[in-house]
Amino acid sequence: MFEKTRFIGILLTTQLLLAGCNSHNDNKDQDPLLGIWNKTAYGEVLEITKDKISRFEYNQHGCMNTHSFIRGTALPTEIDQLKRHSNNELHVAYQGELVISRFDKVTGLPTSCLTPIDTTNDISAVQTFDYFWHTFNDYYAFFELRNVNWQTQYETFRPRVTNAMSKEALFEVLAAMIAPLKDGHVSLSSDFSAFSVGKPSPLFDAIQGLANSALRHGEQPNEQAVTHYILSTYENTLTQYISPSSLNTFPTGDTLKTFIWGKTADNVGILTINNMANFHTHPQATSTENMAALERHLDKIMLDLAETEALILDIRINTGGSDDLALTIAQRFATQDILAFNKQAINKSGLGSPYRSLVKQHNTPYNKPIYLLTSQITASAAEVFAMAMLQFPHVTQVGEETSGEFSDILSFNLPNGWEVGLSNEIYRNAQGENFEQAGLQPNIDVSAFSSFELESNRFESYDHVLSLLNKQSYLPISVTTFEEQVNRIMSEHNLPGLSAAVIHNGSTVFAGGFGVKDLQHSPVSADTPFFLASVTKTLVGATLAQAVHNKQILLDETVAPLLPFPLFIPKEQAEQISLRHLITHTSGIIDNPQVYNCTYYVLDNYVSLYNLMTQSSNCVNQVNPSLPNLFEQYLTSNGELNSPQNFIHQYNFSVGEVQVYSNIATSLAAYALEKKTNESFTELSHRYVFSPLNMQDTSWGLAIPSNDVAQRLYIDPETMQPMQFPNYRTITYADGSVISTVNDLTKFLKATMNQGVLNNKQVLPAKVVEDMLSSQTDVPTSSRDIGYFWNLDGAIVHHDGADPGVLTYLIGDTHTQNGIVLLSNGDFNSDSHSEALSQIKALALRLAYTYQK
Repeated sequence: MFEKTRFIGILLTTQLLLAGCNSHNDNKDQDPLLGIWNKTAYGEVLEITKDKISRFEYNQHGCMNTHSFIRGTALPTEIDQLKRHSNNELHVAYQGELVISRFDKVTGLPTSCLTPIDTTNDISAVQTFDYFWHTFNDYYAFFELRNVNWQTQYETFRPRVTNAMSKEALFEVLAAMIAPLKDGHVSLSSDFSAFSVGKPSPLFDAIQGLANSALRHGEQPNEQAVTHYILSTYENTLTQYISPSSLNTFPTGDTLKTFIWGKTADNVGILTINNMANFHTHPQATSTENMAALERHLDKIMLDLAETEALILDIRINTGGSDDLALTIAQRFATQDILAFNKQAINKSGLGSPYRSLVKQHNTPYNKPIYLLTSQITASAAEVFAMAMLQFPHVTQVGEETSGEFSDILSFNLPNGWEVGLSNEIYRNAQGENFEQAGLQPNIDVSAFSSFELESNRFESYDHVLSLLNKQSYLPISVTTFEEQVNRIMSEHNLPGLSAAVIHNGSTVFAGGFGVKDLQHSPVSADTPFFLASVTKTLVGATLAQAVHNKQILLDETVAPLLPFPLFIPKEQAEQISLRHLITHTSGIIDNPQVYNCTYYVLDNYVSLYNLMTQSSNCVNQVNPSLPNLFEQYLTSNGELNSPQNFIHQYNFSVGEVQVYSNIATSLAAYALEKKTNESFTELSHRYVFSPLNMQDTSWGLAIPSNDVAQRLYIDPETMQPMQFPNYRTITYADGSVISTVNDLTKFLKATMNQGVLNNKQVLPAKVVEDMLSSQTDVPTSSRDIGYFWNLDGAIVHHDGADPGVLTYLIGDTHTQNGIVLLSNGDFNSDSHSEALSQIKALALRLAYTYQK
C-alpha cells in the first residue's frame, strides 16, 4: 500500500513548484506556516521557521531530525504542497503523492525532540533496540488483535542485546520480536537484509513446499525460481480461458502483467489486476502520472468488456499499491455513490485525524454481474478495492478470505540507519466493520490456489464461476472423441497400454482399455490389473486412518517404542517421530538414493534391478529382501546403511520442520502399525479397505504376478521397441506394490469423494474419510495440504505414481464428485510416456467435467 510518510532517505529529483501557496512573505507575523506542526499518531512533526523546515520522527523514548530544508521562494523538491488549511491545521503533500497529510498546530516540540539523537555518532545496539521497541510500542495498532504482548517481547529479548553483538545478530533479534505479529505491513530492512512475515497462505506455503521438494534430490531450495514458475504458469493458465482474439495485457512482453483482460468464448469478461501501483510504462512514474495512465487503460478496458454478460474480476495475487488508484478502478463499477472506507490512526500515542473516502457513481458503470476473485494474499490496497466493490449490489466475492492487512505502512528510520514499517491505522467499511487480520470473507468459498491447478492449467475459482453462469469451463468432449484422442496420443508417444475410468457426478461414465498389456499384444480392459506404484499410498492411508479410528494406534503416538530396533535420528530426535510425521512426509527420514535405488530386486533371483538395468555395480548384487533388516541397517546408529544422507538433518532441518517425500518413511508407518497390532499390514488393508469396497481384483504384488497382470514395459533405446522389465518388487513394499484395476479403484475413489458412501451404502466410516482427507500438518507442502498421504488441493484430492514400467493417476473432486483413474504400463524414465499420460489426464478431466449423455 502507498506509504504516505515514506520519503525518508529517498530525495526525489523532480522539481515541482508550490501550487496556490508558493511564496512566503518576509514578515514573520504574516507567514501562516510558522510554528510546530504534529501529525498525531504518526510520530512525525514539522518545525517551520522563517529560514527552514525541520522534519522529525519521534517516539516517547527518542527523536531524530531526519531532514532540514532551506526555505526559499519555492518549496523543497520533496514537497509538492504546504498549505495552512485552518488556524490549527496544515496540509502537506509529499512529492508525487496523491494523498494529503494533516498536521495539527502544537505549542512545542515533543519532549524527546528537545535533544534529538545525533546519528553522526556511533549508535549502539542497545540504543537501536530501545528506539525500535518504543516505536512499535507507541504506534503499532494491533498488538491485542494479533495476540502479542509487546512488554513481554521486551522482557524476553532485551537481555539478549549487548553493545558487543554484531549487526547481524541484532537484526535477528529485532526480526524475531516482530515475527509473531504475522502482519505483512510490518517490516525491518537494513543494508544487508530485509525481513517481513505475513500470515500463512496456501500460495506462500506452496512456494516454500515446492522449493523444499528439491531436497529430495539433493538440491538446494530455490524459492525465487519456484515463484517465477508459479507466476508464469498462473498467467499461462489465465490466458487459456480468454479467446485469443480478445486477449490484451499491460504491459506487453515477458514481465508480470498489471492488467490482463479479454472475453471467454461464451462472452464472459475476464479482468485480472495484479497490482494497484504500476500503470505507467516508466517504473519511476509518480502517483499523478500513474493516475493519468490508469484512466487511459480503464477507458480501453471498459470499452472492450462493455458488452459481456458478466465479469470475472481477479485480484487473487494482487498485494496492493495505492488506495486512490484502487478506488479509481472501483469507480468504473460504481452504480451508486458509496462510502469506500473510514480510517483513523489509533494507537498508544493518540488519535489521528479521521479520513473518509467516497466513490462517486460513474456515468457509464459496468452493471452486469461481477464475481470478485480473492485469495489469502489479496492485501492492502487490493483489500481496500475489494471493500469498496462489495458495497455494490452486483458484486459477489468468490475464493478465499483476503489477507487482513489494510493499514497504510508507516515507516520510521532507526538511529543506526535501518528502517522499519508498521501498521498504525484502522480501516472500517461503510457499515463500521473492521477486517484487519480476519480479512474480507468470501460470499462463495472456493480454493483460490493449488499446485494441482498449476499442473492441470485450470483455476477452480474460474470453473466455479463459469458453472454458476451456466457456461462451459472446459471445452466439451464426447466419449467417442476422448477415445480417438487417447489412441492418437498413445500412438504418437509409443505408450504401450492404458486403462482408464472417468467419473461424472459420482457415476462411472467411461471405463475401458487402450493398447496392450504385454509383449503378446493382449488388449487392455477396465479389468486389467496394473501395478499402482505410489497410488498405493492412498490405500495405505485409508488403512492407517481406519486403525487410528479404531484406536489401535494414535496419530501422534511416537513410533520408536513400537519398533524391534533402537531408532536413531540425528540430534537425538528419534522419540519425536510420530505416525503423523510419517503420513505427511515430515519425519525427517528421507530416501537416500544410494540405498533406496538398491531396494528394487528381481523376484526370482533377488538380483538388484538397479544394477541389472543400469549395467552397473552400485548396489549389492544379491539383495536381502528382509524389511526389518533394511530398517535396522538404515535407521540404527550402528547400521551398515546408516548415513547422514538418510535424514533431513543434513540440511539443518529437524523432525517436523520440512516436508520431503519419503518412500522409506511410508513403509515405516505400515511396519509400525504391524508391530502395534501384531497383524500383517497386508491383512489389515484387506480387512479395512479392499473387502468393504468389494475390490476383488486388488491385491499386494509381493510375488511373481499372474499372467493377467499388465507387464511393466520400457522402450529399448536402441531398437525403440517395447521390452519387459523383469518381475520385480521393492523391499519397502507398502510404498507402491498394490495391484488393482480401474474398476476396483473407482469404487475406492467414489467412496472417498462421498464420505465413505458407495452405492448408497456406508462402506468406509465417514469419520475415517474425513480424517484421511483433512490436513494433518502445518508444515508447508508441495500441495495445498496433505492428509493421510493424500495430496489435498481444495476440493481436489489426488496422488500419482511412477515406477519402472508404471505410470498412474488417481484424482477426485469432492465438490462435484468428478474423478479419473489412469493406470499405465508406460515407463517413468520415458519423458515421452510421461507427456502422453499428462495429455490423457487433461482429456479425462475434460470428460469428467463436461460429460453429456
